[in-house]
Amino acid sequence: MKDKSYKNALSLFTEAQSINPKNRDIVFYKASAMVMELLEITKKEELNYKRLKALIDPIIGELSVGVRIYPRSEYFLRFYRGILYLYTHDYDKAATDLHQAIKNNEESNYKYHMYMGLSYACMNLLKEALNDFTIAIKMKEDYLTAYYNRGKCAYLLGNTDLAFSDFQKLLLINPVSVVLKNRKTQ
Repeated sequence: MKDKSYKNALSLFTEAQSINPKNRDIVFYKASAMVMELLEITKKEELNYKRLKALIDPIIGELSVGVRIYPRSEYFLRFYRGILYLYTHDYDKAATDLHQAIKNNEESNYKYHMYMGLSYACMNLLKEALNDFTIAIKMKEDYLTAYYNRGKCAYLLGNTDLAFSDFQKLLLINPVSVVLKNRKTQ
C-alpha cells in the first residue's frame, strides 16, 4: 500500500478473504486499505456528513465481520471500529466498542483511553472523560492530546486548577505546538 494503490490492495485483500475467510489479519488490512482510500478522498474533496457516513459504513461493516469471527481477540478491531463510530457521531456505539477494547486487551494502551475519553466527552459525560484522559496521561506522561482534552473537561467541570495545570503542562512539553495551534484558530 506504499504506492497508494489502495483499490488494488483492496481487491487483493478481498480475493485473499474469499480464500481464507477466517483470517483476522486480512479483515484488518482490508479495513485499513478502505480507511486509506477514504483519507485519499478527503484530501480531494470536502465531504458532508452524509457522504462521509456512506464511505465509513462499509468499513464498519468489514470490522464488524472481524468482531463476529474473532470474539476472543477482537479488541483491536473494536478499537478501530470505535474510532469510526466517533467520526460518524455514534457515540454510544463508540463507547461500547472502546470499553470492550480496553476490557479485552491485556495490555491496554493510552490511545484506547484517549478515544474512550473523547467518546465520553462527546456524550457530555465529563467526569468519565476526565478519568480516561487521566489514565492515558499516566500511561504516557507527554501525551499532549490527553492534557489538552483533560484540561478542557476540567475547565467545563469547574476545576480550574486542573485545567490551568494541564494547559501549563502543554506549554512545558511542547510550547511550539501550542503557539501554532493558537495561530490556526485565530
